[in-house]
Amino acid sequence: MTKISTDILIWGHLPKDIIEVDCNSYASLGGAVYYGGMAGSHLGSRITKNPEQSLKFAAALTSLKLETPGSYNLPLHQVGNLIKEKY
Repeated sequence: MTKISTDILIWGHLPKDIIEVDCNSYASLGGAVYYGGMAGSHLGSRITKNPEQSLKFAAALTSLKLETPGSYNLPLHQVGNLIKEKY
């Protein structure tokens, strides 16, 4: 069986949501970071980059994303190219 390596970056904060059902409320973790992390853990992903590498990746991805409207749809190798060029 071939192993596939995947890098995942989840950027954001981890809020505590208030869930209300039938006049009962309780606090629960939520937000994109929590749910994205849960999905990643179920896919068997693991963190492989240190904070410095992750920050460079996030900065390069954000820079490229800001150049065009809409979702990011460029090949990820362009992020690596920008890191080599600018960072």
